[in-house]
Amino acid sequence: MGASPSSNRQRASAAVALLTLLLVALPAAGQERVATVRSVIDGDTAVLDDGTRIRYLGINAPERNQRYFAEATAFNRRLTEGRRVRLEPDQALEDRYHRLLFYVYVDGEMINARLIEGGLAHLLVIPPNLKHYDRLLELQRQARAARRGIWRHLKGPLKITSLEANPAGDDRSDPNGEYIRIANIIDDVVDMRGFVVTDRHGHRYTFPAFALKPGYSALLLSGRGLDLTNPRQQIVLYWQSDGPIWNNDGDTATLRAPDGSVVDRLEYRAGARTRKADKSSKSAVGSQLSALFERISGLTADR
Repeated sequence: MGASPSSNRQRASAAVALLTLLLVALPAAGQERVATVRSVIDGDTAVLDDGTRIRYLGINAPERNQRYFAEATAFNRRLTEGRRVRLEPDQALEDRYHRLLFYVYVDGEMINARLIEGGLAHLLVIPPNLKHYDRLLELQRQARAARRGIWRHLKGPLKITSLEANPAGDDRSDPNGEYIRIANIIDDVVDMRGFVVTDRHGHRYTFPAFALKPGYSALLLSGRGLDLTNPRQQIVLYWQSDGPIWNNDGDTATLRAPDGSVVDRLEYRAGARTRKADKSSKSAVGSQLSALFERISGLTADR
């Protein structure tokens, strides 16, 4: 006999809470701190003098082998490397790669904002870290209008920002270790109805109707689960596949608009770095997603 509607709602709410814990790692609010930047990794990541790796909040800078990677990295290095910086936290203090999350200031200037203003990064937020959302969105509007940096070639409205094709463990038994993240990189809300993601081998996912706000992203997991489409939270969707989608040896993710035109494409090969995380980091999040899905399955399945 199926569960009652009220108990289903309760289990769904619990699933939302669990996913929020995974996606944004919510500890208690932290305090500002001052530190010295020892080295810069890229446009949005640096290492402090004590070895702590930090990720700049609210932005996404180009990765290696992408256009403007060198410019964004050099800009960040020039402004922060060897300098004393003020680090301002938001609600979530650490990401799934165990990097601490901050807005970074030098002499009163927010470097996150400078990168967006110069067209060297686009807005990317994961709730609840929204403290400077309005300011960063306005700076992005200005940079796009002026066609600075990345906006000379990025059109939008969406971008594939990361893809995990080969998580730790056996993705045949738990395909939810696989995921693809798609972000809204323009300044307006995007109606996701009818956008399509495909792989090289004919798998196809059509997005349902929901609103994706500027700077927000949708996380699409390959397996089965309960879609979470609250526009104020991290969007989490499920392909509803019984097996893995992405080929471990290499594949191509293609994102198309409802009219069939190509919006973005990401190709990868086995062992090659994808857009947002090296293999060791991505394996960790794959394991976390797989473990969490087991817990969610027990909460949401009819009894």
